[in-house]
Amino acid sequence: LLPSNPQGVFEWEGYLGVYVQDRPRIHFAESPDSWESFPLDMVYDIPVREYGPIEAAVEIASRDARQSRVLCLGKSWGVFIDGSPKAPQANTLGGGIGASSSRCLVVEKGVAYAYNGTLWGITGDGQIEDIGLPILDLLPDPDKTRLSISSALSSLFVIDEDSGLALRYHFARREWFVED
Repeated sequence: LLPSNPQGVFEWEGYLGVYVQDRPRIHFAESPDSWESFPLDMVYDIPVREYGPIEAAVEIASRDARQSRVLCLGKSWGVFIDGSPKAPQANTLGGGIGASSSRCLVVEKGVAYAYNGTLWGITGDGQIEDIGLPILDLLPDPDKTRLSISSALSSLFVIDEDSGLALRYHFARREWFVED
């Protein structure tokens, strides 16, 4: 059984996870080597108090080196999913944290960066920081934004897709620059 309204996909411990458009629900594949079957007993409804579907999801490292976790974000909520695809457990990050789309979530060296009008840095052990505060007045409309990582420049880019303006955050120096 395939989900009828997929919004996006991620991989967790070799399992394919498909999240849907209308609610915070994930359909996991039957097994790591079977990406075509999504049985009903592998469907997980995330218990969140906030409204809205999953906008973006990614696997990141947890504080336990033997296990990873999934970061699932709605527009204004965030959840870590721990355990495994066969026995997932949600741990909420609370309201406000989120991503406006899958284009607004990237990962670099174990830190997820998400944007929903506020630019969040989220580590696998649950530390969360608003890294966009120094440039709050320059941040673009979240619906017209994408994030990108340049490993060569050791930087995160917040790109306004309408104007082409790019804001660059240098990881090591923790400084912001405006790029044209």
